[in-house]
Amino acid sequence: IGDYLRIPAYVLRVLKIMVLLAILVHLCTCAFWLLKITSNDEATFNAFLDHEGLSHAVNEDLFDKYICAFYFVNTVFCTIGFGDISGTNSAERIFCVILFYLGVFVFGSLLVEVQDAINKAGMTRREREHEINQMVEFLRSEDVPRALERQMAKWADFGMRALQKHESRTKVLMMSPPHLHRQLMHALHHGLLSGVPLFNHMENFYREDVLLDLWEKMTPQVFSAFVPIAAAGNGQQELFVVSAGTVILQRGKDVLSTFRAGDSFGDEWLLLGEKAHFNDDSYDEPNRSFEKAMRYVAVTDVLCMVLHKRDFEVVVA
Repeated sequence: IGDYLRIPAYVLRVLKIMVLLAILVHLCTCAFWLLKITSNDEATFNAFLDHEGLSHAVNEDLFDKYICAFYFVNTVFCTIGFGDISGTNSAERIFCVILFYLGVFVFGSLLVEVQDAINKAGMTRREREHEINQMVEFLRSEDVPRALERQMAKWADFGMRALQKHESRTKVLMMSPPHLHRQLMHALHHGLLSGVPLFNHMENFYREDVLLDLWEKMTPQVFSAFVPIAAAGNGQQELFVVSAGTVILQRGKDVLSTFRAGDSFGDEWLLLGEKAHFNDDSYDEPNRSFEKAMRYVAVTDVLCMVLHKRDFEVVVA
């Protein structure tokens, strides 16, 4: 069930403890009622039934009788002990003592698992918040304006999320055995490079392997809003694939194109580097100036996966 529903391991452990607890409580409930019947004479047992408002007939009020015993077992397991139902003879009292120890063990295990689940559920978030809080404390000690402090905190949160995800990916890939490494890479790739125009027309039998090798070389880079990411004719040698945020291609104040998550730019830089767009003798100086005026600018905080030309050449060589 855990594999089918993709339940986190720490949550699954808590669920297993709770299922075990439910089974144990059910068994103890049945055992208590059996002990109640066998360890008391008929008059005492009937008096107990009258006190709890239950029928004397064996096959009547079965659900209510079960709930009565279930209620008692849970009060003992939880160490609440209201006292409205209690052991009235030696056998029942010994049974209650056994329930005390079972309850301590089971609920102690449950509390440990729940605490562990809570800790693991927010581990990366708490690590991120700890780093951000340290930065904020430093900024406040330096009397930095609040508006700038909030911008810095927002930027740090965005950047650290990307870094944590990349570190987790790298760690998992390093742990993977050789016979599963390619399968894992394919699962994590999510077709990131498949939509890049440069690779659309690759007909090589090993195309998928090449894309996976290139993807493994990519690194995350974050850019704050309104900051230029790259400029044409500025010696760029990288391919950028937008993972989050929005980027525009801008010439002056004119927006020529918009790039969102999944879009890419820089194919020509990957192939030609600083010579991109300038390999034609007919490409005159006015056009060169036009090209240099174009730049890619982050509209929001942006996360890009970046492939450098040197890594590209190593893979395709």
